[in-house]
Amino acid sequence: MKAGKLVLALGLVLAVLGSTVVAQEKKKEPTAGEKRNNAVTKQANKEEEKGGQQEGIRVHGHWTIEVRGKDGAFVSRTQFENSLTPNGAGFLVQLMGRQASVGLWTLQLANENPDSFDPNLSLIEILIFEPTAGMPSAQYDHLSYNNNLTLSVGQTLTLSGSGIVPSAAASSAAIGYVNTIMQTCPPTYASAVPCPMHDAPSLTTPSITRATLNAPVPVQAGQQVLVTVIITFS
Repeated sequence: MKAGKLVLALGLVLAVLGSTVVAQEKKKEPTAGEKRNNAVTKQANKEEEKGGQQEGIRVHGHWTIEVRGKDGAFVSRTQFENSLTPNGAGFLVQLMGRQASVGLWTLQLANENPDSFDPNLSLIEILIFEPTAGMPSAQYDHLSYNNNLTLSVGQTLTLSGSGIVPSAAASSAAIGYVNTIMQTCPPTYASAVPCPMHDAPSLTTPSITRATLNAPVPVQAGQQVLVTVIITFS
């Protein structure tokens, strides 16, 4: 009887060991594709824990406005961000679809949005053009022009130029609105040789990025305004 029990116990042990071996044989090493999918899943879970996966292309415009006196002495330095406009987004679509070509840039600074300013207030505006754009012949007390805008292209697009605060600026004047404007050319023009101002179709100088400043930059008539705009994508 004891021998029978011993044989029965040994048989149960062997059965358990056998099932364990079979289970281990069934557990295969994951393939390269399975490993890749697992890695993607883990990364997605991490993104979800951080607040969800971020999608889309973002356009950033970082502005620096430096104000100097008539003698060149430093007065103030202000930095802020602006945002892509709907017209700017539309232009990028046209550009990628070969429906338009890049033209000349213009920087616009004003005490408020010239398209919707209060007529009871005095508009002060500075326009900075590229050298090949030429200079308007008309002169106004509330408006100043300069054509020293330069472009620097690398991992970012940098626009740099300067202007003079118009003579009509009141003692309490301040820059509260900024705008980057792109002249749109017909697609037949090469970007390296942009179309002249008079060849640009009407209503095709869209605002690319703009901002209304929460804290306007105080300025006085005759002061120099040095501007740098760095445009990046992420």
